[in-house]
Amino acid sequence: MKIDIPKVLATVDLGEYAPELKGKFLCVWVNLPADVLTEHFLLAAKVKADDPNAYVELLNWYAQIWSQGTAETHWTLDELRELEQRDASFLSWMISATWSKYAEHKSFKKKA
Repeated sequence: MKIDIPKVLATVDLGEYAPELKGKFLCVWVNLPADVLTEHFLLAAKVKADDPNAYVELLNWYAQIWSQGTAETHWTLDELRELEQRDASFLSWMISATWSKYAEHKSFKKKA
């Protein structure tokens, strides 16, 4: 039996970061294939090893993970770089929220 598994997307209410952002959402792809996860871990290792291009590649990876929903939820590398300049802690929070949603999806609890 062949099963076609679609991309599963979860939303994060950005109002959890700051009340001023309530009603705006981050769309996160949470059922990542093994090769996409492997790419992340390889990029993260390159960042840790101070590879000069790895951080930009990692930001681009997140831009792809956050650009699977409707067009208005898509992110570009340039937008993430600008966001980082304006509020680096918000970008860190978005990354943390992404992995929280991934872990929530991956948990063995029955999904409602």
